[in-house]
Amino acid sequence: MMQRQRGTSSSNPNWFAGKFGLEVEAQRYDLKQQRLSRYPHPTNLGDRRTQPYFQSDFTESMEELVTTPQPSTKAALSQLHTLQSLLQQSLRSDEIMWPLSMPPAVTDRDLELVKSSAKRRPWYADYLNYLLEKYGPLQQLIAGVHINYSPTAAIISAFQQQGSYADRQAAQTALLFSLAQQLVGYRWLITYLFGATPVSENANRQFPSEIIQQFPVRSLRSSSYGYANRSEVQISYASPTIFFRDLQAAVATQKLASVSEFYGPVRLKGGDSLTKLQATGPQYVEFRLFDDDPFSNNGISAEALNLVHLLIVDALVNRPVWTAADLQAAMQANESVALAHPETPLAPELYQQALQLEHRLSGLIARAPLVLRSSLAASQKFLVQTIAHPNQTRAGQLLPFLRGKSLTHYAQVRGCQIKTSYANQTADQAMPEIPTKFHGMYLQALQLGFPVMVTVDQHLKVTINGRQHYFTKPVNLTNWAEVN
Repeated sequence: MMQRQRGTSSSNPNWFAGKFGLEVEAQRYDLKQQRLSRYPHPTNLGDRRTQPYFQSDFTESMEELVTTPQPSTKAALSQLHTLQSLLQQSLRSDEIMWPLSMPPAVTDRDLELVKSSAKRRPWYADYLNYLLEKYGPLQQLIAGVHINYSPTAAIISAFQQQGSYADRQAAQTALLFSLAQQLVGYRWLITYLFGATPVSENANRQFPSEIIQQFPVRSLRSSSYGYANRSEVQISYASPTIFFRDLQAAVATQKLASVSEFYGPVRLKGGDSLTKLQATGPQYVEFRLFDDDPFSNNGISAEALNLVHLLIVDALVNRPVWTAADLQAAMQANESVALAHPETPLAPELYQQALQLEHRLSGLIARAPLVLRSSLAASQKFLVQTIAHPNQTRAGQLLPFLRGKSLTHYAQVRGCQIKTSYANQTADQAMPEIPTKFHGMYLQALQLGFPVMVTVDQHLKVTINGRQHYFTKPVNLTNWAEVN
């Protein structure tokens, strides 16, 4: 059980600030052939070596959308929606985006093509082939959603002062690690609410018979049988020192090729190597907890993002203490929740923990900035309703769509619905936060891979070759970049 508290601090709007980013993976699917798409990555989405927004993950068919850091979860979700719109427009007539984290059924020929797809990205081929050899293709085909968060300078300063940290870097590391502990500690709750991988279309290729017999479950992806390192890799979140020590040992003994191969639920980010990460300290935290949400056209819902935001603020304001025993118990709880039937209620002790959390979150919402209160309250309401009604969880909502132990028909129908929804939307719906006059220029910036955002005075800020440019009226960025 979690122990309360390390210390409290009066809440103020600064604690709700920060930068949020999203990464969403999904497979392109050939509806006509009923298989993973064999078309190449859409060329109109730019060069994957330099494109920050449109990437491919493990295979050619696995698209990854990456937002830039945004000042709110709403802004991050808005940019993700625009990226999804561009991706959907780029699909062939017989393609859809597979809306589930677990991949569609694959044939031997599909697996052969997956194994050879690294050739299309020679700059990345060695690492992809290493992963393929070590984990096999089916694990690497599992998609998911990552949420990134970085605190403001004011939050770091307040955290440093209240924690009596002599060094700002040490304070930032401790702050981000406390968020890692918080999300690891409540991973079971995320899995309960938003787990959406109850079955596998490749069960006999991917899972032992004793797990297949348990289908449907809540989240195969979030279990130890899902997107996880081998059992020999044990990285503790007990403290920053132990965390980095365990990572360093895993890399030194070649259990991991690098920190990039660590598939834990939360990662500290900020350097391209473990040495740099330790030397300069982490700059942001990456939460890797979420299955793709098939009930959201964007792959993740506002309720999920706002709940993560509240968990972050709870960690910053209420400062819960997570012991090594607490975290171990939370990991065991997550495994139990992930492999339970979707209609199984929470265990009594977990239900009580959820109620205690909800009570704290209610107090935080009352002190949140007015602009955030309604959306945060909606997420709190979802939490209250769903912890008492398992059928309202994402996995519970999927149960009526099962045909035997398959969601293939549902995924095909839902993928078509999502594609049609994007095709029928207006430009204002595709870019809800972008002034109308900048619609074309904003899309062009995304396709060219230029960091872009709308300023508070409704101008467009575009970063080209490291230089920031402010525009009060639209221009053709291709022509403009060539002469400036």
